[in-house]
Amino acid sequence: MNHPGGGTYQSLTFNMQGVAGWNGTITDLRLDPVSGVGIAFDIDSIRATGP
Repeated sequence: MNHPGGGTYQSLTFNMQGVAGWNGTITDLRLDPVSGVGIAFDIDSIRATGP
């Protein structure tokens, strides 16, 4: 998923229903927030919720 940023905090929601192989358990989490050198980013929080 590409996200334009914009310099402000934003909420992103990822609906995993219908994703092949998804069983409802998070075992790993990988974030690649930037695609270059010297680009700053912040993550304020991560929240996972169940059905």
